[in-house]
Amino acid sequence: MFSDVIAPKETLLCAPGSEEPLFDRQQLSYSGCSERFRLGERSFSRQYAHIYATRLMQMRDILNDRAAHKWGEKPLDCRGLNWKATSTHPSL
Repeated sequence: MFSDVIAPKETLLCAPGSEEPLFDRQQLSYSGCSERFRLGERSFSRQYAHIYATRLMQMRDILNDRAAHKWGEKPLDCRGLNWKATSTHPSL
């Protein structure tokens, strides 16, 4: 396979070694212009999950009957995306 094809030593640009050339890094000026796109402080004090959970428990049988009538008895795959806003996500 790959071991059958070995480059001869003469074709290498240089022998491996620890001597690496050093380059001076140029200093560039940068001014961030993304501040106007940053979101403000978010408040999660108003959560409604308990209301939705109670509503779902009360309506589950009705919704199952309606779904079975509309789409049949075979359960369907339900795919989607959940997004959780956290401070560790990058601001793009």
